[in-house]
Amino acid sequence: MSAPTCVRCARPTPDGYACSNCAGRAVGHLKELADLVPAARDVAHGQSRRGPAVAGGSGARLELNLTAQARLDAITNTLTTWARAISEERGIEIKEAA
Repeated sequence: MSAPTCVRCARPTPDGYACSNCAGRAVGHLKELADLVPAARDVAHGQSRRGPAVAGGSGARLELNLTAQARLDAITNTLTTWARAISEERGIEIKEAA
């Protein structure tokens, strides 16, 4: 039987999932996504402003964007589904967000 390899780069790995380099990169990408979500939701909800500040205001308010909101919801659902599937396969308990 051959040694387990990383599912991403095919380097040898002790557990057969991902090497530490690829796992670290995935963690970094997921953290970046988590940091971007609040701002993306603000834009989708029309709570952000654009353009230069004008007298008495801070730029034009963006319109509510239901398409953007639906896309964000779909991304959130996909990531949550994958996280649950991986946690069940690996026997890891996921803490629910408060």
